Amino acid sequence: MLKRWLTALAWMLCAAWAHAEALVSPPPLNNSNTGIMFDVTALTDVTITGFTAAMINNTTTVGTHTFGILTRAGTHIGSESTPAAWTPLGSTTFTLNPGQQNSSFDFPMAVAVPAGGTQAFYLTAAASVNFRYNYRSAAPAALGSVTVADPNLALRNGSGVTNFGAPIVARAFVGTIVYRTTATLPDTVTAIAGTPQSATVSTAFAAALAVRVTGSGGVPLPGVTVTFAAPGAGASAALGAGTCVTDGMGECSV
Repeated sequence: MLKRWLTALAWMLCAAWAHAEALVSPPPLNNSNTGIMFDVTALTDVTITGFTAAMINNTTTVGTHTFGILTRAGTHIGSESTPAAWTPLGSTTFTLNPGQQNSSFDFPMAVAVPAGGTQAFYLTAAASVNFRYNYRSAAPAALGSVTVADPNLALRNGSGVTNFGAPIVARAFVGTIVYRTTATLPDTVTAIAGTPQSATVSTAFAAALAVRVTGSGGVPLPGVTVTFAAPGAGASAALGAGTCVTDGMGECSV
């Protein structure tokens, strides 16, 4: 009976979050810096929950690197060299192989941006690692011009900035901005581990129940709260934890 309950559970994960989307800023990649500042303008109420960035490890060895994430309300223009104008969101650490690759950030905290509002972000790394970006030599090339947009969010051309130094202007962030809207439609939730399995009643399952959440185009969605719920009829049981929050790969488990 418990095995039947667990199998059903995989199909009854609650979509208890706002609808998540991803704004993709495509290549070319033709320049890089240890830091990049850029603005986003919300066209509807959104909450920024994560990034995937094009990175390059300039060393010849695999290394663990820490990246800082800062933000400010309004544009970054005029505040490139003023650390006090920025609020640190925290840092994230992950391993990079030598050379270029795309890396997902585990966002330390979500940032809400109301419709019509502009929010600036600063991604910064150590000297041995660079953020790859697009040197804007073709229209729209101006600093602050819209790089790419969807119905909810617009990304604007930013600046390459090292340690709050002099900005190198009109550089476009290349990567993905993951955000949530206030819609209630669910994204795709896939059970990836822990089902089916069975256990004696009142005994813990041997393996964790794990899921993956993806949004538009199959993009993994970090920072999404997933609620696990048992069917309303049939065999049932209690979980040690009823919710989990997805990581940078869009995965979590209970």
